[in-house]
Amino acid sequence: LTEFSFVWEAQQRGQNWYRIHDLVRRLDYESNQEEIKTIHQQAHTELETYYRQLGEVAEAIYHANRLDWQRGVNEWVEKFEEALKQSRYEQCRSLLEVRNELIIQSIFQLGRVSYAEGDYFVTLSLYQEAEQEYLEAIAAYDLQLRLTPDDTVTHNNKGLALESLANLQSSLSQHTQALSRYEQAIASYDTALTYALNYVDAHNNKGNALQRLADLHSSLSQHTQALSRYEQAIASYDTALTLAPNYVYAHNNKGLALQRLADLHSSLSQHTQALTTYEQAIASYDTALTLAPNYVYAHNNKGLALQSLADLQSSLSQHTQALTTYEQAIASYDTALTLAPNDVGAHNNKGIALKRLADLQSSLSQHTQALTTYEQAIASYDTALTLAPNSVYAHNNKGLALQSLADLQSSLSQHTQALSTYEQAIASYDTALTLAPNDVGAHNNKGTALGRLADLQSSLSQHTQALTTYEQAIASYDTALTLAPNYVYAHNNKGVALRKLGNLLKDLSHDDQALQCYQAALVSFNRSLDIAPNDDKIRDLKEQMQKLLSS
Repeated sequence: LTEFSFVWEAQQRGQNWYRIHDLVRRLDYESNQEEIKTIHQQAHTELETYYRQLGEVAEAIYHANRLDWQRGVNEWVEKFEEALKQSRYEQCRSLLEVRNELIIQSIFQLGRVSYAEGDYFVTLSLYQEAEQEYLEAIAAYDLQLRLTPDDTVTHNNKGLALESLANLQSSLSQHTQALSRYEQAIASYDTALTYALNYVDAHNNKGNALQRLADLHSSLSQHTQALSRYEQAIASYDTALTLAPNYVYAHNNKGLALQRLADLHSSLSQHTQALTTYEQAIASYDTALTLAPNYVYAHNNKGLALQSLADLQSSLSQHTQALTTYEQAIASYDTALTLAPNDVGAHNNKGIALKRLADLQSSLSQHTQALTTYEQAIASYDTALTLAPNSVYAHNNKGLALQSLADLQSSLSQHTQALSTYEQAIASYDTALTLAPNDVGAHNNKGTALGRLADLQSSLSQHTQALTTYEQAIASYDTALTLAPNYVYAHNNKGVALRKLGNLLKDLSHDDQALQCYQAALVSFNRSLDIAPNDDKIRDLKEQMQKLLSS
C-alpha cells in the first residue's frame, strides 16, 4: 500500500501504523455512492471493535465518529475529561492526535471540545494555549447563541468557559481581566436563568463563579466585596437547594463557599465567626454525605474544611483541639481513599493535612512525632505520584513537605540531613517545572527552598555556596515574576532574599554590594505594597528595610 503516494507510514505512532492522505479520506467519506458508504460503515464498525479490544481508545473513537459523529464527539469529550482528571496525560495526547480529524457538525460541540482542551493546557501550565482554547470555546458558544439565543445550555456552558478563563487569569495575577471575566460568567448564568428560572445547574454554577470571584476579591484585600460575593454564592446554592433539596453537588459546593468565607473571617481576625462558619461548612458536607455516603469528593472536601478549622485552632493556641481536628481531617481523607484507593487528589490532600499536623507538632517541640509525620506526608505524595507520575501539584507539595522537614532538621542541628533534604525539595520543584515550565507557584516555592538552604549554608560559614544559592533563589523569583508580574508573594519573597543576601555581603565587608541588595529589596517591598496596599506584614518589612538603609 505504501507504494501509493497517498499512503505512508505514521512513524510518530511507532511500527505498523499507516496514514492515508486527508484529502483522499475526505473525498472517500463524502462519496454519494451507496456501495462505498456501505463498505465504509462495515470497515469503521470492524475497526472500532478491533481498537476497543486493543485498548486504543483514541483510534476507536475516531472510527466511532465516522459511524456517528455525535457519539464519537461525546465519547471524545468524556474520555478526555476522565483522563485529565486522573492525570493520564499520555491518553490525553492520543486523543488530541485524532481531535483535528473528528467530524464535528455542531458549533456547540466545537465549544465543548475547545473547553476540554483548555482545561488540559491549564493543567500543564501552558497558559497561552489554554487561553486560546477558552476564547475559542466562548466564540463558539457566542456563534451558537446567534442561531439559538434562548438556548439555556449554551448560555450555561459559555458561563463555564468564561469562569475557567477567569480562573486562569486570576492565577496569573491578571486581576482586572479576571474580575471582568467572572462578571461576564455570572451574566451568562443570569441569562440562562432568565429563560429557565428553575435551571438548577445554572444556579449551582452561578454560585461557583461568585465563589471564585469572592476568592479573588479576598486575595486583593477587597474584603467588603469578598464578603458580599460569598454571601451571594451561598444564596445561589440555597436557591438551587430550594428547587432540588437532595442536590448533592449544591450541598457540597455550599460547603466550599462557607469554608472560603470562614477563611476570610479568619484572615480578618473574626475568629468567632470563622469557627462558626467552618462548622456550617462541615455540616453542609455531612448533609451531602447523608444523601450520598460514598461521595468521595464530599469526604475529601470535609477533610479540607477540618484542616482549615485545625489551622485556625492552632493559630489561636487551641493546640489540643487542633491536633484532634487534624486527625479528623486525615480520617476523612482515609474514608475517601477506602472508597477510591486511586484518588490522587485525596492522597495529595492527606499529605497536606499530615504536613500541617507535623508543623504544629514541630511548633510544640514534639520533634520525634513531627519528623515521623513529615515522612508520612511525603509518603502520601509519593503514593499520589505512583498513581499519577506527572501530577505537578503533588511534586510541588512534596517539595513543600521536604522543605519543612529540612527546616526542622536544621533547627535540631541535623545539618547534614537538612542540606540533603533541601536539595530533595528543590529537585521536587524542578520535576514539577520540567512538566510545567510556567508554573508560577513552583518557581516561587523553589526560590523559598533555595533561600532556606542559603540561610543554612550561611550559618555553617559556607559563604561561597550561600552567596550562589541566594542568587539562585532571586533568579527563581524573577522567573515567577516574568510569568506573573503582579504575583505579590514573589515580590515579597524576593525582597526577603535580597535583604539576607545584603546581610551576608555586609558581614563579608562587601558594603557597596550589600547596599545595592538593600535598595533592591526596598524596591521589591514597595512593589508588593503597590499590589497589596493593606498587607501589614509587607509594610513592616518595608519599614525594617528603610531603617536598615538609614543606618
